Amino acid sequence: MEIARGWHILVKDDKEVFWHNGGTAGYRSIIGFSPKTGVGMVVLSNTSISVDDIGQHLLDSSHPLSEPSKKRDAISVNPKLFEGLVGRYQLAPKFILTVTAEDGHLFVQATGQPKAEVFAESETKYFYKVVDAQITFDTDAAGRATGLTLHQNGQNMPGKRMDGDAPPEPVSKYEEVKVDAALFAGYVGRYQLAPNFILTVTTNDGHLYTQATKQPRFEVFAMSEKEYFLKVVDARITFVTDGAGKATSLTLHQNGMDMPAKRIE
Repeated sequence: MEIARGWHILVKDDKEVFWHNGGTAGYRSIIGFSPKTGVGMVVLSNTSISVDDIGQHLLDSSHPLSEPSKKRDAISVNPKLFEGLVGRYQLAPKFILTVTAEDGHLFVQATGQPKAEVFAESETKYFYKVVDAQITFDTDAAGRATGLTLHQNGQNMPGKRMDGDAPPEPVSKYEEVKVDAALFAGYVGRYQLAPNFILTVTTNDGHLYTQATKQPRFEVFAMSEKEYFLKVVDARITFVTDGAGKATSLTLHQNGMDMPAKRIE
């Protein structure tokens, strides 16, 4: 891969493909062309799912298409089953899934992430609607879960039930202040924290939002003109700007870590 002004250049089998993608406000797009074949393409999508594979396939049929997500249908189960599923499950030393039940609905919250509802495919199998992920519970004869497996990104991650009660919900320690919403135009863009982890910043009706790769979008609230915090999790974002007020990078502060990210779009 090479970079030109405004273009990514993919070289494969002595053929160059020029392309650029983008995503904001729940939409995705890609544009590209091949000078050698004279073929160009534009793909527009009204979802936040990447269409890069479709665009590259249109330019070069040997480029594989991603596997489509399986269509899943929610069924009705007896909410009393949820009592045996509620608990905490440890998938890694610092990654825990907390399962709760409220008003006949089942919810799962991962460490450092917001709580999301899951929907039944069977009495022991559940799926998210906000991301392409599923959970399978392992239960004993009494219907109490002894463990679960998280299925996501082609991986199956088992977690054992933890003993003891869940820790109390964190209370936000940040104070919200009012700032000029015109500042947000300089923050809108995509910021890369890791090769497959991007924060997309958008604005709508005077509010600022961030969306991490394969996670839902959430509003962030100002602590100052350049510092913002989330209310759904204990996390903050600091923008670094140039003289014109356009962000050149940001830093995500979460779980005791400071993770810098450069603007890529």
